[in-house]
Amino acid sequence: ECPGGSGEMAAGLREGRLDCAILLTEAATLFAHKGELRVVGSYVDSPLTWGVHASAARPAPDRDGARYAVSRMGSGSHLMALVDARARGAPPPAFV
Repeated sequence: ECPGGSGEMAAGLREGRLDCAILLTEAATLFAHKGELRVVGSYVDSPLTWGVHASAARPAPDRDGARYAVSRMGSGSHLMALVDARARGAPPPAFV
């Protein structure tokens, strides 16, 4: 879990502790603009646009088997990670 939200998840991506993170694309835009992460997938279009993001300093990860960061278990980012895996026909992701 990453109770610090988007900032904590972005730090985990930068530091290599995380492979992928589920966060609001609006929040990730700042980090992407700084060259700290990249959008590797977007799959929910609603008033809140969720995306899958990864470090810009490393190759895009294979999302099957990647360690996903979410803000809290049961949160929107946790549920969206499960939705993403199901939509891709993948097993549920590992959470950190």
